[in-house]
Amino acid sequence: MPKRLIHKGLKDLSKMILEMSLYSYASFEKAVDAIRRGRDIRGDLIARSYQLMMKREEINSLAIELIARYQPLASDLRYLKAIMDVAYNLLRIGRYSADISISVSDYLINNEKCNSSVINSLIEKVGEMFQLTLDIIEHPDADKAERIYFLDEAVDDEYRRILEKILDINDAKCGLALALIARYLERLGDHCYYIADSIYYYLNGYRLIKKW
Repeated sequence: MPKRLIHKGLKDLSKMILEMSLYSYASFEKAVDAIRRGRDIRGDLIARSYQLMMKREEINSLAIELIARYQPLASDLRYLKAIMDVAYNLLRIGRYSADISISVSDYLINNEKCNSSVINSLIEKVGEMFQLTLDIIEHPDADKAERIYFLDEAVDDEYRRILEKILDINDAKCGLALALIARYLERLGDHCYYIADSIYYYLNGYRLIKKW
């Protein structure tokens, strides 16, 4: 296989997936800001989710072209598969960020009695998980991928604790909003884990979950 020819394509893909990851993270940050400040930005985040869809299509098209033209072997092929998986999960993160903003707009704005601080701990844990995910997208690392695996378990535990607290909220509209947002945050964390799993697969040739 002409390594020199495929090398540029792989470098281009690496740059594209990093740009997509930063764009996806910016959507998450905007969603968090919407929760904390009660802002209606659903139009912006829905538009951003469509932009992420286009970015994913560009990445997939280049990855498939490289496979078709150069028939890569072993680690290069695993890398291309991982890149396509990561792009899909970044797209889903952008979509869940948009879903959070929709719930804020529909249920939280002008509801001064609804205290969103009940989900702050979940936001922080997912944010930590996402930051580490950005790190391994730029610098693939098996040990950090394993750490994300355990952070995902912590996010799941926190999500269950928060649901118990939400059950005690008397305002049905507020409780529904917070339950939906908490669910979207938990799912966002799942997609960070899926990204870690894909990167781990690229590095080791088997899935992260099989190690435990």
